[in-house]
Amino acid sequence: MQRRLGAEDRMNAGTRRPLTSLAPLRDVVRRTATLARVAFVPLLLLTTATSALGCSNAGSPSTALVSPDAGGRTWYELRSPRFVLYSDLKLAKAKTLLLELERTHQSLRDLAFSYATEPPGPTVVLAFRDHRSFEEVAPENAAAFFRPSADPRVPTIFLEGALTDASRASVQHELTHRLLYFYVPSAPTWLHEGLAGYFETLTVDGGDAVLGRYLSHKWLFRLGTSWGVDTSRLRRRLIVPTAALPSAATLLASGPADFRTRPTDTAAEERAESLRVTANYAGAWTLVHTLLHRPEYAAQFNRYMALMGEGRGHTDAWDAAFSGVDITSIETDMQTTLTSREVAPLHTKYSPSTSTIETSRSLTTLEVHLLWASVLPADKALAEANKALALAPDSADAHVRKGLLLAASGEPGEAKSHAELALDLDPNNELGLVFLLEIELGRALAAEDGPTRFDDAVQLASSLRKQASLAISFDALARLALRRRSLDEAIDLAAEAVDRDFSCWRCMDTLASAVAGKGAFKHALKIQTIALNIAPEGVVDGDALDRLARYREFAGLDPEPDHR
Repeated sequence: MQRRLGAEDRMNAGTRRPLTSLAPLRDVVRRTATLARVAFVPLLLLTTATSALGCSNAGSPSTALVSPDAGGRTWYELRSPRFVLYSDLKLAKAKTLLLELERTHQSLRDLAFSYATEPPGPTVVLAFRDHRSFEEVAPENAAAFFRPSADPRVPTIFLEGALTDASRASVQHELTHRLLYFYVPSAPTWLHEGLAGYFETLTVDGGDAVLGRYLSHKWLFRLGTSWGVDTSRLRRRLIVPTAALPSAATLLASGPADFRTRPTDTAAEERAESLRVTANYAGAWTLVHTLLHRPEYAAQFNRYMALMGEGRGHTDAWDAAFSGVDITSIETDMQTTLTSREVAPLHTKYSPSTSTIETSRSLTTLEVHLLWASVLPADKALAEANKALALAPDSADAHVRKGLLLAASGEPGEAKSHAELALDLDPNNELGLVFLLEIELGRALAAEDGPTRFDDAVQLASSLRKQASLAISFDALARLALRRRSLDEAIDLAAEAVDRDFSCWRCMDTLASAVAGKGAFKHALKIQTIALNIAPEGVVDGDALDRLARYREFAGLDPEPDHR
């Protein structure tokens, strides 16, 4: 029997509240502490290195992509209220795809995040017309994928052609993360992954929205302790034993590290780590599914979300919302969810509002090369940057792009030369200023301590402040202030960076470090937890996790439990 999802079942909590109040720190925190150690990880360079090295198609610089001046297809830039789409699809098909992305976003907003405000800034999408081109950047067997970028002009969602069931699921998963980052920044990792998995299967058709189908394209559940693989469909699916899933209590006590694999020494340990993390993902989906589909928990879950949206920590919000609910009853219902042959999805009458395409234009050949240089693997990206410079030697953006690629490949001297050339051509180029500041900050940190150690970086920072509009700019300025022990200034700048890009986990990490430097370790712990909760899988370094542990220790709290 199917239950219809009414307005009372939706997660709504009015308008978005600020992440946290930072101003009282200057009045409340009087003692200082040893400055929290922050590894020098340039945000702009980190993104470039990840983009260049995180793909599976390194090797020959030859590429399936052919630029318009060499007889290739026309590339377009299309803009709508929530998206920027770059694509070599025919213009009519690109417009259809963009409107479908808008409908998908609107459906998630209306059905899951009915808040009064919208997240700022568009999501940038790159859609290739054919499979060979998509393979240039895609991980193996991906229908669509997400890759973070600190540069707001660089695509983060990658598609092959029009939306399919598989690629729509990936897009809905990532958009759920984005919306949850914005509306409920204190949401724990288990809730992030559980909700993102849950809304993967959302479908809207003919005035009817359906939510809560099984993630049957990912895994199947079976009683017992044995893992397996199902090959009955074209797509291989993992068979997850119910005994391997964490309990509700374990999930509620879990942290970001429980959803990331740890370094291992042997193949057997690596497999065990992979299965442990998979079990946690499956458990998070099961808990969210149980809470949303059981009428007896609906009101409590809505209140839990609302309290976090108002700024309460997730533990306090859970205790307040689920007061009087026995956790063992939830765990029993989770087992019912797992062992039921069929779980009725939720239905509601719904039709998304129509949207519009604001602008569409053809990209120049230079813009096409720069676009490809921002997304291809390292050697191919460098070849595209060289093509861009051959076309336009006086392009500051082309020099910045080549410099970033050279820095990511371990050639800081030549990288700096291109950054300086970019600023000679355009002294107000913001990315060029950020890039050169990152280089100078790195040089200063490697130099011996002294009164003039940061002079060059300070001079660049003065120029950057006049142009700063991006989160990466304010984050770089904050890290410079942090290193110079200007903690109040670092807090203000890092908070501005977070305000500019609510999904910037590195900006949150910087903010937590500055707050910890003031001795407010419980506050720093809250911010660092959010940073790790919103960090995309595979980008968190060990130092960030170490800082989380240190903040807990200095705050006088017990270490996080090890759920291995």
